Amino acid sequence: MRYQISKHIQFLHPEECSTIQLDTFVLQNRILIRDTKDDRSFLVNPTIETFIKKFTVAKTLDEITAEIAAEVHTPVIDVKKIILPFFNHSKYRHFIVSENYTEKEPSAVASFAINTILDEYKIEKIIDVNSNIDVYMATDLNSANTVVIKLLKRPNEQAVEALKREYNFLETLSKTGVTPLAYTFIERDKYTYFTQQFVDGLSLPQFIKRKKNTPKKLVLDIAAEIIEAFEKIHAENIVHGDIHPSNIILTNKMQIKVLDFGLAIHHELEKDELINFGGAYFFMPPERIKKTTYKKFTRKPDFSSDVFQLGVVLYTFLYDAYPFNGITWEELATAIKEKPIEFPPKSQYGFLVPEWLKNSIAMCVAKKPSARFANAHELYNAISKKRMDNASKIRSAIKI
Repeated sequence: MRYQISKHIQFLHPEECSTIQLDTFVLQNRILIRDTKDDRSFLVNPTIETFIKKFTVAKTLDEITAEIAAEVHTPVIDVKKIILPFFNHSKYRHFIVSENYTEKEPSAVASFAINTILDEYKIEKIIDVNSNIDVYMATDLNSANTVVIKLLKRPNEQAVEALKREYNFLETLSKTGVTPLAYTFIERDKYTYFTQQFVDGLSLPQFIKRKKNTPKKLVLDIAAEIIEAFEKIHAENIVHGDIHPSNIILTNKMQIKVLDFGLAIHHELEKDELINFGGAYFFMPPERIKKTTYKKFTRKPDFSSDVFQLGVVLYTFLYDAYPFNGITWEELATAIKEKPIEFPPKSQYGFLVPEWLKNSIAMCVAKKPSARFANAHELYNAISKKRMDNASKIRSAIKI
């Protein structure tokens, strides 16, 4: 039987993902496979990408095996043992389908087209679409301001409550200056949505991709601002729950803005509620995951899990790599739970990262929550003290 790549599969690179909310996020040497039919995303390495792309033209497994065996000068029987699990997984995920298979059309479509008028807003751009939520960039026809609309397509009591909670978090945090401003919350019979400030700037992955020559001082300043942003969020007793680079924007004025509070909880009011099942897998803390399945998290997010994710974000910002890796979920989960963190000799920007910063990151990603900073406030205080001590030493050395 011949197989070919599903027509619903897209291969994405970091610069193509800046405005899409993803399940997993692409950094160095990673490719994102996006299933547009079911609105799912999968992280793979370039080897798997190459394997799947061999089915651009319909071929049998034996044809692919012979092709790869010739390329790597390895016996066919040995190659087949290696690629068979990838082949079966690719079929299971519908990355590849038989050439006679009739594929269904995508289930997720935007509720409103570009140029549509929604109440007093004109839809200018469709940012993201999935089965439950649409995200649009729009113009407020009363003020001419650009806004973001987050729209719930299938309102039910629980979903509306979750969307309202996210809006309330934004409203609470608006005074801190580290999130987009919350504007309006609108409930209709067929849809519910809220509007928020449109933030113009670069996501952290975009910055990492484009700003390789950034001076050391600016890099350390940005790292400190990221920490300070979450210090302000934690000060409001809010646990973000889904910290990763694409949820952090560096504005044109070099200010940090934190996005997407869809998984956030109030530390006190909701500490006994159900576990949130979202999150970017490469940033999940060890206490929240199981090796046997990536679909079940074992406990709710808290300040400690936020600190872990913040440590991973700082690592990726400095080194353009993940501290913990794995091709399969079991490999990734094992690395997160067991592998000690290691630091490259230099940052991606070419300078030596200060030991005090590396030590702070290592403490953030400690395997035991009790060994981490208790919250972003503790981390911010520790970093601020080290930076001041270091500046004092430099001034003393100059005087001498």
